[in-house]
Amino acid sequence: MYRQVALLTCLAVAVASPLALYNLQAAETDSVASEAVGRFVHTPLGKLITGRIGRAMVLRSELDMTTEQREQIRTILTSHRNEIKTSVKPVVQQRRKLRDAVTAQEPDEQQIRAAADALGKSIGDAAITMSKIAAELREVLTEDQLEKAKAFRGDNAAAVDRFLDKGAEL
Repeated sequence: MYRQVALLTCLAVAVASPLALYNLQAAETDSVASEAVGRFVHTPLGKLITGRIGRAMVLRSELDMTTEQREQIRTILTSHRNEIKTSVKPVVQQRRKLRDAVTAQEPDEQQIRAAADALGKSIGDAAITMSKIAAELREVLTEDQLEKAKAFRGDNAAAVDRFLDKGAEL
């Protein structure tokens, strides 16, 4: 189970990190946005996020995957593209419904709870799909690489715990 979560975490960070970095770079081209990004990076939440991206980049380097491993991973992910899309889309839709229920002019607790429950179910369904894909991905990595991924997950969890323990200010 730890390996599945570690692999899924690595997969999520591998997908999200380049997007986040691209968005930060794009924002820096605009001086107003650049100032906002600069301020954000120095907040506790900004440090948490940039730290996670940094750790992901270090992990990518430390895994030292071969060209063959990268190709195998790409092939596996490509072969499951439709499954991934089909399982992630409801999560996005349900998250938006929850956001809308929370930010409604007159929030209704029952609607918020119903939307949260639906989101939880969607996340569970997506997790089951991803666990099956993770099983295939695990076969590509060595024990050492899997251990490094596990340590990465532990480091990220510790960073979140430190953030929460400080009573973080957003």
